[in-house]
Amino acid sequence: MAKSHYNITIALSLKGGYEHKAALGAIRYARTREDWRLFGSDWLLDSMPRHARYRPDGIIARITRPEDLQRLKSYRVPIVDIAGAFDDPAVVTVHNDDRLTGYMAGRHLLSRGLKNFLFVGIAGHAWSEKRLEGLRDALAENGEDNLAVKILKPTWAEGETKIAPLAREFRQLALPCGVFAANDLLGYKVTMAAATAGLAVPEQLAVIGVDNEEVYCELAQPAMTSIPCDCETIGGEAAAALDRILSGEAPPQRTAISPWPVVAPGSTNIMVGDDSLIRDVKKYIRQNIAKGINVADVVKAFPLSRRALE
Repeated sequence: MAKSHYNITIALSLKGGYEHKAALGAIRYARTREDWRLFGSDWLLDSMPRHARYRPDGIIARITRPEDLQRLKSYRVPIVDIAGAFDDPAVVTVHNDDRLTGYMAGRHLLSRGLKNFLFVGIAGHAWSEKRLEGLRDALAENGEDNLAVKILKPTWAEGETKIAPLAREFRQLALPCGVFAANDLLGYKVTMAAATAGLAVPEQLAVIGVDNEEVYCELAQPAMTSIPCDCETIGGEAAAALDRILSGEAPPQRTAISPWPVVAPGSTNIMVGDDSLIRDVKKYIRQNIAKGINVADVVKAFPLSRRALE
Protein backbone atom coordinates (compact mmCIF):
# COMPACT_ATOMS: atom_id res chain seq x y z
CA MET A 1 0.00 0.00 0.00
CA ALA A 2 1.24 3.46 -0.88
CA LYS A 3 2.43 5.63 1.98
CA SER A 4 0.44 8.72 2.98
CA HIS A 5 3.61 10.80 2.91
CA TYR A 6 7.36 10.54 2.41
CA ASN A 7 10.05 12.13 4.57
CA ILE A 8 12.63 13.53 2.18
CA THR A 9 15.95 14.73 3.55
CA ILE A 10 17.90 17.32 1.57
CA ALA A 11 21.36 16.85 3.06
CA LEU A 12 23.08 19.95 1.68
CA SER A 13 25.27 22.33 3.66
CA LEU A 14 24.03 25.36 1.66
CA LYS A 15 27.43 27.06 2.10
CA GLY A 16 27.91 27.87 -1.58
CA GLY A 17 26.02 28.82 -4.69
CA TYR A 18 26.15 25.27 -6.09
CA GLU A 19 24.20 23.82 -3.18
CA HIS A 20 21.80 26.77 -2.86
CA LYS A 21 20.77 26.48 -6.51
CA ALA A 22 20.60 22.68 -6.44
CA ALA A 23 18.44 22.85 -3.31
CA LEU A 24 16.16 25.32 -5.08
CA GLY A 25 15.72 22.91 -7.99
CA ALA A 26 14.95 20.03 -5.63
CA ILE A 27 12.48 22.11 -3.61
CA ARG A 28 10.64 23.30 -6.72
CA TYR A 29 10.22 19.71 -7.82
CA ALA A 30 9.13 18.66 -4.32
CA ARG A 31 6.37 21.28 -4.35
CA THR A 32 4.73 19.27 -7.13
CA ARG A 33 4.44 16.34 -4.71
CA GLU A 34 1.90 16.91 -1.95
CA ASP A 35 3.01 13.70 -0.24
CA TRP A 36 6.61 14.86 0.29
CA ARG A 37 7.71 16.39 3.58
CA LEU A 38 11.09 18.09 3.35
CA PHE A 39 13.74 18.03 6.04
CA GLY A 40 17.35 19.20 6.02
CA SER A 41 20.42 20.01 8.05
CA ASP A 42 20.72 23.74 7.53
CA TRP A 43 18.78 26.97 7.91
CA LEU A 44 16.73 26.60 4.74
CA LEU A 45 14.72 23.56 5.84
CA ASP A 46 13.36 22.09 9.05
CA SER A 47 16.18 20.27 10.78
CA MET A 48 16.23 16.52 10.40
CA PRO A 49 14.63 15.08 13.55
CA ARG A 50 17.28 13.46 15.70
CA HIS A 51 15.10 11.04 17.63
CA ALA A 52 15.33 7.35 16.81
CA ARG A 53 11.82 7.12 15.36
CA TYR A 54 12.61 9.43 12.44
CA ARG A 55 13.40 7.54 9.28
CA PRO A 56 13.91 9.35 5.99
CA ASP A 57 12.31 7.68 3.01
CA GLY A 58 14.81 9.20 0.62
CA ILE A 59 17.87 11.46 0.67
CA ILE A 60 19.23 14.05 -1.76
CA ALA A 61 22.81 14.93 -0.87
CA ARG A 62 26.06 16.37 -2.13
CA ILE A 63 28.47 13.71 -0.94
CA THR A 64 32.11 14.81 -0.94
CA ARG A 65 33.62 12.77 1.93
CA PRO A 66 33.77 8.96 2.32
CA GLU A 67 32.51 9.17 5.91
CA ASP A 68 29.41 11.07 4.80
CA LEU A 69 28.72 8.43 2.15
CA GLN A 70 28.86 5.66 4.73
CA ARG A 71 26.72 7.59 7.23
CA LEU A 72 23.97 8.22 4.70
CA LYS A 73 24.06 4.63 3.44
CA SER A 74 23.46 3.46 7.00
CA TYR A 75 19.84 4.69 6.71
CA ARG A 76 19.27 2.01 4.05
CA VAL A 77 17.01 4.24 1.96
CA PRO A 78 17.34 5.55 -1.60
CA ILE A 79 20.07 8.16 -2.02
CA VAL A 80 20.57 10.54 -4.92
CA ASP A 81 23.92 12.34 -4.94
CA ILE A 82 24.57 15.61 -6.81
CA ALA A 83 28.37 15.73 -6.43
CA GLY A 84 29.62 12.78 -8.44
CA ALA A 85 32.69 12.47 -6.22
CA PHE A 86 32.33 8.71 -5.76
CA ASP A 87 31.21 5.75 -7.85
CA ASP A 88 29.00 3.64 -5.58
CA PRO A 89 26.36 1.22 -6.91
CA ALA A 90 24.14 1.95 -3.92
CA VAL A 91 23.81 5.61 -4.90
CA VAL A 92 22.12 7.18 -7.92
CA THR A 93 24.02 10.25 -9.13
CA VAL A 94 22.76 13.33 -10.98
CA HIS A 95 25.72 15.60 -11.52
CA ASN A 96 27.42 18.17 -13.68
CA ASP A 97 28.91 16.77 -16.89
CA ASP A 98 32.47 17.05 -15.63
CA ARG A 99 34.22 15.65 -18.69
CA LEU A 100 32.40 18.14 -20.91
CA THR A 101 33.31 20.91 -18.44
CA GLY A 102 36.99 20.06 -18.73
CA TYR A 103 36.71 19.95 -22.51
CA MET A 104 35.09 23.41 -22.54
CA ALA A 105 37.84 24.79 -20.32
CA GLY A 106 40.48 23.37 -22.65
CA ARG A 107 38.81 24.81 -25.74
CA HIS A 108 38.59 28.21 -24.08
CA LEU A 109 42.28 28.24 -23.13
CA LEU A 110 43.24 27.07 -26.61
CA SER A 111 41.23 29.91 -28.10
CA ARG A 112 43.55 32.30 -26.26
CA GLY A 113 46.49 30.99 -28.31
CA LEU A 114 48.12 29.30 -25.31
CA LYS A 115 50.57 26.41 -25.72
CA ASN A 116 51.39 25.60 -22.08
CA PHE A 117 48.78 24.27 -19.67
CA LEU A 118 48.34 23.36 -16.01
CA PHE A 119 45.50 21.49 -14.34
CA VAL A 120 44.96 22.01 -10.59
CA GLY A 121 42.65 19.40 -9.07
CA ILE A 122 41.74 17.57 -5.88
CA ALA A 123 42.83 14.02 -5.01
CA GLY A 124 40.24 11.29 -4.59
CA HIS A 125 37.30 13.04 -6.27
CA ALA A 126 35.82 11.58 -9.44
CA TRP A 127 34.55 14.98 -10.63
CA SER A 128 38.10 16.37 -10.54
CA GLU A 129 39.44 13.38 -12.46
CA LYS A 130 36.71 13.70 -15.11
CA ARG A 131 37.46 17.41 -15.59
CA LEU A 132 41.11 16.54 -16.17
CA GLU A 133 40.08 13.91 -18.73
CA GLY A 134 37.98 16.50 -20.57
CA LEU A 135 40.89 18.95 -20.61
CA ARG A 136 43.14 16.27 -22.07
CA ASP A 137 40.50 15.51 -24.73
CA ALA A 138 40.49 19.15 -25.86
CA LEU A 139 44.28 19.45 -25.94
CA ALA A 140 44.71 16.15 -27.81
CA GLU A 141 42.12 17.21 -30.38
CA ASN A 142 44.26 20.29 -31.03
CA GLY A 143 47.58 18.40 -31.07
CA GLU A 144 48.76 19.94 -27.78
CA ASP A 145 50.36 17.86 -25.04
CA ASN A 146 52.33 20.32 -22.89
CA LEU A 147 50.18 19.76 -19.81
CA ALA A 148 51.38 19.83 -16.21
CA VAL A 149 49.11 18.36 -13.53
CA LYS A 150 48.99 19.39 -9.89
CA ILE A 151 46.71 17.28 -7.69
CA LEU A 152 46.24 18.79 -4.26
CA LYS A 153 45.18 17.24 -0.98
CA PRO A 154 41.42 17.24 -0.20
CA THR A 155 42.07 19.94 2.44
CA TRP A 156 42.63 22.36 -0.45
CA ALA A 157 38.93 22.06 -1.25
CA GLU A 158 38.17 23.26 2.25
CA GLY A 159 40.40 25.45 4.41
CA GLU A 160 43.97 24.99 3.20
CA THR A 161 45.64 28.38 2.95
CA LYS A 162 49.35 27.56 2.50
CA ILE A 163 49.93 29.40 -0.75
CA ALA A 164 53.74 29.67 -0.76
CA PRO A 165 54.50 26.06 -1.87
CA LEU A 166 52.14 26.45 -4.83
CA ALA A 167 53.70 29.81 -5.69
CA ARG A 168 57.17 28.22 -5.78
CA GLU A 169 55.94 25.60 -8.26
CA PHE A 170 54.34 28.27 -10.44
CA ARG A 171 57.74 29.93 -10.88
CA GLN A 172 58.93 26.78 -12.66
CA LEU A 173 56.15 26.79 -15.27
CA ALA A 174 56.68 27.54 -18.95
CA LEU A 175 54.93 30.86 -19.55
CA PRO A 176 52.44 32.06 -20.57
CA CYS A 177 50.39 29.19 -19.18
CA GLY A 178 46.68 28.40 -19.23
CA VAL A 179 45.54 27.13 -15.82
CA PHE A 180 42.36 25.10 -15.43
CA ALA A 181 41.37 24.93 -11.75
CA ALA A 182 38.86 22.18 -11.00
CA ASN A 183 36.59 24.64 -9.16
CA ASP A 184 36.45 28.32 -8.34
CA LEU A 185 37.82 27.97 -4.81
CA LEU A 186 40.94 26.37 -6.26
CA GLY A 187 40.97 29.00 -9.00
CA TYR A 188 40.92 31.80 -6.47
CA LYS A 189 43.80 30.19 -4.58
CA VAL A 190 45.68 29.88 -7.87
CA THR A 191 45.35 33.64 -8.38
CA MET A 192 46.61 34.20 -4.81
CA ALA A 193 49.60 31.95 -5.47
CA ALA A 194 50.27 33.75 -8.76
CA ALA A 195 50.40 37.09 -6.93
CA THR A 196 52.77 35.60 -4.35
CA ALA A 197 54.99 34.29 -7.15
CA GLY A 198 55.00 37.69 -8.86
CA LEU A 199 53.17 36.34 -11.91
CA ALA A 200 50.62 38.48 -13.71
CA VAL A 201 47.10 37.23 -14.44
CA PRO A 202 46.24 36.82 -17.29
CA GLU A 203 49.48 37.84 -19.05
CA GLN A 204 51.50 34.99 -17.54
CA LEU A 205 48.86 32.74 -15.98
CA ALA A 206 45.40 32.68 -17.62
CA VAL A 207 43.04 31.10 -15.07
CA ILE A 208 39.66 29.44 -15.53
CA GLY A 209 37.61 27.75 -12.82
CA VAL A 210 34.25 26.00 -12.47
CA ASP A 211 30.95 26.90 -10.71
CA ASN A 212 30.90 30.68 -11.36
CA GLU A 213 30.82 31.27 -7.60
CA GLU A 214 30.42 35.04 -7.49
CA VAL A 215 32.42 35.67 -4.31
CA TYR A 216 35.52 33.78 -5.47
CA CYS A 217 35.28 35.10 -9.03
CA GLU A 218 34.94 38.73 -7.90
CA LEU A 219 37.66 38.44 -5.24
CA ALA A 220 40.15 37.36 -7.88
CA GLN A 221 42.08 40.16 -9.59
CA PRO A 222 41.15 40.43 -12.38
CA ALA A 223 37.73 38.79 -12.06
CA MET A 224 37.99 35.07 -12.72
CA THR A 225 36.74 33.28 -15.80
CA SER A 226 34.52 30.34 -14.89
CA ILE A 227 32.15 27.68 -16.24
CA PRO A 228 28.76 27.77 -14.46
CA CYS A 229 27.11 24.47 -13.63
CA ASP A 230 23.35 24.18 -14.23
CA CYS A 231 22.76 23.56 -10.54
CA GLU A 232 19.02 24.16 -10.46
CA THR A 233 18.47 21.55 -13.16
CA ILE A 234 20.77 19.15 -11.30
CA GLY A 235 18.69 19.56 -8.13
CA GLY A 236 15.39 19.16 -9.98
CA GLU A 237 16.56 16.08 -11.83
CA ALA A 238 17.91 14.60 -8.58
CA ALA A 239 14.48 15.01 -6.99
CA ALA A 240 12.83 13.49 -10.07
CA ALA A 241 15.20 10.50 -9.88
CA LEU A 242 14.34 10.00 -6.21
CA ASP A 243 10.63 10.19 -7.05
CA ARG A 244 11.08 7.45 -9.63
CA ILE A 245 12.85 5.22 -7.12
CA LEU A 246 10.10 5.73 -4.53
CA SER A 247 7.57 4.83 -7.25
CA GLY A 248 9.32 1.53 -7.88
CA GLU A 249 11.12 2.56 -11.06
CA ALA A 250 14.84 2.38 -11.78
CA PRO A 251 16.39 5.67 -12.96
CA PRO A 252 19.80 5.71 -14.68
CA GLN A 253 22.69 5.11 -12.29
CA ARG A 254 24.36 8.33 -13.45
CA THR A 255 22.88 11.35 -15.24
CA ALA A 256 25.19 14.12 -16.44
CA ILE A 257 23.82 17.65 -16.86
CA SER A 258 25.63 19.95 -19.30
CA PRO A 259 27.11 23.17 -17.86
CA TRP A 260 26.33 26.67 -19.08
CA PRO A 261 28.73 28.50 -21.48
CA VAL A 262 31.99 30.02 -20.21
CA VAL A 263 31.72 33.36 -18.37
CA ALA A 264 34.96 35.20 -19.19
CA PRO A 265 35.31 38.57 -17.43
CA GLY A 266 39.07 38.98 -17.09
CA SER A 267 41.42 36.24 -15.93
CA THR A 268 41.71 34.72 -19.42
CA ASN A 269 41.61 38.03 -21.29
CA ILE A 270 44.79 37.40 -23.24
CA MET A 271 45.62 36.56 -26.83
CA VAL A 272 49.05 35.02 -27.18
CA GLY A 273 50.67 36.37 -30.32
CA ASP A 274 49.75 40.01 -29.63
CA ASP A 275 52.92 42.10 -29.71
CA SER A 276 54.28 43.40 -26.42
CA LEU A 277 52.97 46.95 -26.91
CA ILE A 278 49.41 45.74 -27.41
CA ARG A 279 49.69 43.52 -24.34
CA ASP A 280 50.93 46.50 -22.31
CA VAL A 281 48.04 48.65 -23.53
CA LYS A 282 45.52 45.96 -22.57
CA LYS A 283 47.10 45.64 -19.13
CA TYR A 284 47.04 49.43 -18.62
CA ILE A 285 43.34 49.59 -19.55
CA ARG A 286 42.45 46.72 -17.17
CA GLN A 287 44.34 48.31 -14.30
CA ASN A 288 42.89 51.78 -14.80
CA ILE A 289 39.41 51.29 -16.19
CA ALA A 290 37.83 51.93 -12.79
CA LYS A 291 39.38 55.41 -12.86
CA GLY A 292 37.30 56.35 -15.88
CA ILE A 293 40.18 56.58 -18.34
CA ASN A 294 39.48 57.30 -22.02
CA VAL A 295 41.30 56.99 -25.34
CA ALA A 296 43.18 60.25 -24.78
CA ASP A 297 44.63 58.92 -21.51
CA VAL A 298 45.89 55.79 -23.25
CA VAL A 299 47.43 57.85 -26.06
CA LYS A 300 49.33 59.88 -23.47
CA ALA A 301 50.64 56.74 -21.80
CA PHE A 302 51.87 54.95 -24.96
CA PRO A 303 53.70 55.85 -28.21
CA LEU A 304 50.60 55.38 -30.36
CA SER A 305 48.49 57.74 -32.42
CA ARG A 306 44.83 57.98 -31.55
CA ARG A 307 43.93 56.49 -34.95
CA ALA A 308 46.27 53.52 -34.48
CA LEU A 309 44.94 52.89 -30.99
CA GLU A 310 41.31 52.98 -32.09
